[in-house]
Amino acid sequence: MPIAAAITILLREYVQAPFQYLRESSIQARLAELVRAELSRANAPIVVAAQVELDKPHKDFFHGDALMTSRTQLEIKIGGCGCVSHGKSDIVLLKSTGAVKLTCHRHGPADVVAAIDANDVDVAVEIKACPSSMREQRLKCCNDVKKMYRLVKAHPNIRAFFLLLDKSVSIPEFATVRSKKHRDCLEDIGGQVHQRCLAGRPSVEVWDIDAETLMPRRRYYG
Repeated sequence: MPIAAAITILLREYVQAPFQYLRESSIQARLAELVRAELSRANAPIVVAAQVELDKPHKDFFHGDALMTSRTQLEIKIGGCGCVSHGKSDIVLLKSTGAVKLTCHRHGPADVVAAIDANDVDVAVEIKACPSSMREQRLKCCNDVKKMYRLVKAHPNIRAFFLLLDKSVSIPEFATVRSKKHRDCLEDIGGQVHQRCLAGRPSVEVWDIDAETLMPRRRYYG
């Protein structure tokens, strides 16, 4: 899948150059770039048709019929589906078929203001770049994973990912810790972590770096 392939590339890049992207916003942008590249490599749609409506009618604003939007979007709220908002996701991959519904502000015909309908979303990704040695940071990771789990439990059409770039993992030649200070980011989350996806159950793909091998690691929560 393009998302998994893009995450794998990003984690390998991080091990090779851990100071390349200094903030989560830069990491988000890089992952979005990799997702678009992997979609193109797979001959999957990169853009999708958009159906735009105003939040309230305005006599001076009209939208055309042939509107398009990128499938890969950053910092998007997911909701608009008759349930509570699921908050923002760092990266959202919109569905590849049919028109995506967008709601714009009545004073700004190109200003999308409402959440994206969950039925229009294929993938949601949450990203953290933090030291796992700090318990408060691990708890933030666990809360993000749980948030994503609530999303996929309510909307099984969405595939959810959580990605951690663990700043406590020693990377030889770049950033070495004398003692092993890294911790498992999911150690405080409970007993629902699996090495394989369990068929028929909603789950979140949790990606990080194996501290021993420095290779990308995938697990499942749910």
